[in-house]
Amino acid sequence: MITVANFRKRFLVELESLFVQILMIAKESGVLKVGKVSLDGTKIKANASKHKALSYAYIEKLQKQLEAEVATLMKKHKKQIMRNLMMV
Repeated sequence: MITVANFRKRFLVELESLFVQILMIAKESGVLKVGKVSLDGTKIKANASKHKALSYAYIEKLQKQLEAEVATLMKKHKKQIMRNLMMV
């Protein structure tokens, strides 16, 4: 199997020469900026389940449903407040 890592290992000497040439061209054209480069190889185990993930369309549907339920509860609450005020 040919991977980028295997290719790099196999042609390391040739790539080093090419890299130096690229850096020289970049320096001559004024686009070379020398500094520090940091690489992070952190691996984090994912715990994403297709069964627990929600689509945007489903979230919109759920939001509308919840808004309707809240509106219904608010109407009931207002009616109860009005009944309580009538009793006083």
